[in-house]
Amino acid sequence: MCTNDEEQDKLIRALRNQGRFQEGWLSHQILGFNYRMTDLAASIGLTQLRKIDEILLKRRRVALKYTTLLKERLNHKVALPKFSEERSWFAYVIQTNNRDEASLKLKKDGIETRNYFPSIHLQPPYKKLGYREGLCPVSENASKKALALPFYTSMTESEIEYVVDRLAEALNHDH
Repeated sequence: MCTNDEEQDKLIRALRNQGRFQEGWLSHQILGFNYRMTDLAASIGLTQLRKIDEILLKRRRVALKYTTLLKERLNHKVALPKFSEERSWFAYVIQTNNRDEASLKLKKDGIETRNYFPSIHLQPPYKKLGYREGLCPVSENASKKALALPFYTSMTESEIEYVVDRLAEALNHDH
């Protein structure tokens, strides 16, 4: 643990162990959590780690294709993520003023997208603490524009082209 406080250490260890302190395996003194990984999840993770370079290369390929096509077709209508070889590219998120309309049009074309990175201070637990709209205008503005496009390692060039073509239609229809 990262604390010098023995009581805090004991509490954190109990919380991660389903609320059990060391008094007994079946004795749960507080409500806790089970964050242990299953053997199956560990096995899958180890197998994926053996292929990490290949996986990252495939993700970079998809991100580069998106970046190239979107710059050619929609550079003036979308803000693109900065392309980098070092990024893990777990998602490809653009920003557009017409996010909701574009998302609906893409859905009609069979393309799933996601609104991405909502402002954390507007999530229910933080609203309960008194946070409200207007406190973080930059974050809120970015949240209203962020759209995650389909993104997976085996995505083909024709699939990426299809997404970009439909996105271009959706954004060019709006104005």
